[in-house]
Amino acid sequence: LWLGQCSAAWARAARRARRRGGRCIRRAGALARMGGDKYDAMVRCAEDGATDMGRVPLLTEEIHIDDKGVTLVFIFPRSEDDGGPVDPERLRKNAREDAEKIFYRPTGWYHSNFSLFETLGDGAVKEGRYQELLRSEFLQLLQKGGLRATSSESIDGDEVFLKVSLGTDNPWLGQLAEHYMYTMPLNEDLYEQKCDDHGVHVPAYTTFAEPMANKLEDFRQVDEIRVVVRWILNRINLEEMKSQGIITTYFPAIQYNEMRQLCEEWALLSKSICLPNPRDAELVREYFGEQIAFFFYWFASYNKYMVILAVVSSLTFFVVRNSVFGSLLSTYAKSWYAVFLVGWIASFNELFKRKANRLKQKWGMKDWDSQQGLSLPSYRPELDGTRLGNFLKSLATSAVVVYVTIFAGIIMAIDAKNNQMRENGDMRLAVWGPYLISLLMKVSSFIWGKIANRLVLLQNHRTESRHNDALAWTVSSVKLFVALFPFLELAFIQRYVNKTCMDTLPEAAAGVYNLGFPPGTPLAGAGANILASNITAADLEFLGAYHHENRYGHQCVSGCYPAKCWTKLDGGYECSTICWEGLKVQLAAFYVLQVVTSVIFLVIPIILTSTAVVWEMCEVMEIRNRCSAVVRSLLGMRLTSNAESDSNGASYSLLQYQAKCSATSPYEYGSYGGSYVEDFLDLAIGYTLQACFNQVLPSMAIIGVFAHMFLYRILAYRMLNVTCRPFPYGSEGIGIWQSILDTIATLAVTCNVAIATFLQSPIKDWRLERQLIFFILAEKGLFMIRGLMASILPDQPDDVTRIEDYNAHVAADLTTRPLPWADKTHDFSKVDIGLFGPGTNSDDGEEGGRSHRSTGVVTAGGAP
Repeated sequence: LWLGQCSAAWARAARRARRRGGRCIRRAGALARMGGDKYDAMVRCAEDGATDMGRVPLLTEEIHIDDKGVTLVFIFPRSEDDGGPVDPERLRKNAREDAEKIFYRPTGWYHSNFSLFETLGDGAVKEGRYQELLRSEFLQLLQKGGLRATSSESIDGDEVFLKVSLGTDNPWLGQLAEHYMYTMPLNEDLYEQKCDDHGVHVPAYTTFAEPMANKLEDFRQVDEIRVVVRWILNRINLEEMKSQGIITTYFPAIQYNEMRQLCEEWALLSKSICLPNPRDAELVREYFGEQIAFFFYWFASYNKYMVILAVVSSLTFFVVRNSVFGSLLSTYAKSWYAVFLVGWIASFNELFKRKANRLKQKWGMKDWDSQQGLSLPSYRPELDGTRLGNFLKSLATSAVVVYVTIFAGIIMAIDAKNNQMRENGDMRLAVWGPYLISLLMKVSSFIWGKIANRLVLLQNHRTESRHNDALAWTVSSVKLFVALFPFLELAFIQRYVNKTCMDTLPEAAAGVYNLGFPPGTPLAGAGANILASNITAADLEFLGAYHHENRYGHQCVSGCYPAKCWTKLDGGYECSTICWEGLKVQLAAFYVLQVVTSVIFLVIPIILTSTAVVWEMCEVMEIRNRCSAVVRSLLGMRLTSNAESDSNGASYSLLQYQAKCSATSPYEYGSYGGSYVEDFLDLAIGYTLQACFNQVLPSMAIIGVFAHMFLYRILAYRMLNVTCRPFPYGSEGIGIWQSILDTIATLAVTCNVAIATFLQSPIKDWRLERQLIFFILAEKGLFMIRGLMASILPDQPDDVTRIEDYNAHVAADLTTRPLPWADKTHDFSKVDIGLFGPGTNSDDGEEGGRSHRSTGVVTAGGAP
């Protein structure tokens, strides 16, 4: 019977091995010759060969699904003799010093036989020996840590895949969780969960303890990844291993079933015309962790609020453009729209904070950053509090000031050159200026992104969350300034710095309009280069609010002079200035460029990853025309029409696919795969333009609705199918981005009031003194309304406070063990706390006046 089972298992494994190119035949044959006590291991090997087949959206060919029992994957390169990049004969001069950067803890953190540093010595060591020693110590560390590990070759043999796991049901995982004070939800069967105001059940959380394991929910794979990675990072500097070439990369393994569910419910590109569902955040959290889940939850909420903004902006635009509503209503509709914008921004921010606090409670993220944040191996505590440490931390702030000053100077120089060319009759820069400035803004942002990352690395942050917060602030402070300053300069500064002054107003007007006067004015059809002597005061009536006399007695035309005019019903002229028209063109150019570049940088990693994977599959499938195969794959077609391609292509596995994603599009700063900081910043820039300048170009909201619905889906598609699965970080919300968004909201109040005051009718036609009074009062009034809204809608809703108190009581009842009575008691016979004093008799006459005073004698049972 045993021989029959053994032979059948060998036959099944051999058949599957043949379909995979014959790689497992020798392994299966060796296992078939094992003794009876090895039979279970042989069956497991045969079952491993029976990997399920499946498809991922990025590929048209089926691949092996080999994600079972894998939590983390480490990829080690082979030597040059085996097709890898490692030269085993190369000398590593500072081998011990390099090893100490990887095994950075004192030797007591490692196993008792740890002697790596002594073995390496102080001299040079060949790369081959150095790598073998470090890889051996790495494996011993994993083994001593109770982890399971298996290895397999890559499809072309140039790399080794080390697949590590612990298991969510492994008791050692519970011990590690208890050691790191990991929080877990209480078992929902043991108590009645309270619901928030939206009817959502909110679990109670407590710190994991082994004796209480049966009262807690089971570990998820996300929990296993966090605990295991934290244990490894506390002993090994994995990033240093990457930089030294010991490992190529490492990543949490893809889970195919969860990936398929997310793809069907969240990341389908066919849903691009649909608004995202905020409930998708639960699915994202289970796979990517809370940090990315909060990001997509904010993105979904922003999309819904964009619909409201688009509807109101469309109605406002219709009222302003339609003469049926009357000029008075059309005029004041713009001002009321500015008030609506401020309310839209404030309500979105305040309501999202409340939603985020509910999710933070539901997901058990309270105090996560301070208690569970990962420490960086690069942290150098000896720098804290020193002059060098303080200098490095202040260096980023100084660099921000210098960079924005240089950028502002370049923008103002371009405007000055534009004004000079206009006076000389050259309109080239006037036509191409908005596009040039938009391109300059993108280039400046790109350059600063590279500089900022290096500055933050010098600041010596202890935890990953602090590093990310510093990076977010350093990058966003400049990029948001770059995105806003050209528009602010055009709207509010250019009128004062680009004035044209002459002895008389006709001379100044002739200098400004040397190419012809604007439409709607008396001299509109008079042609170019009109002599000042031919211009009358009546011809320049439209310049009434756009000129003044300076202290030298000269007549000056504003830098924002009229570009087109029309006659009002009550007489006089209504004009649109060159600044207003230029602002609309420049806003449209930059906003469209922002959307287009966001889409491009989301599509690029899709193409790169697909090309890299297909190129590798072609090598296995022996397809000669690889370029044709890549094109066919991008078009959704099979790589080849050859019917035998199924059996050959089946050797490609899910982990091999993920390794290629990691090589081409990792989720890290500066990568095509994106990063948390860069993804959020792209949305924050668009949000800033909508908040501050939407009343100038209301069509931005309509464009933004459809653009952001598409961006949401393609970003989800990239995260799931292209970006290598990132580490599932926890988070207490969107972190420092909430402070950045609050700052944007504050700036938006001032910006919208300034636009309504100085650029919109009828207030722009008032005297400067009245304009300033209105600006101050309106700004303060809107700030008061915003503060009132914040007090009415506090960040922490009442139901969060109520459930927090209830859950704390439940956690205490379920997890606190009752204290036993003391083993040793003291004599209380001399203690008297009775109601009646000594010698006092009762006067009730019972039993001949028996005394009812307490004797004061207290027994162990509590009786007198």
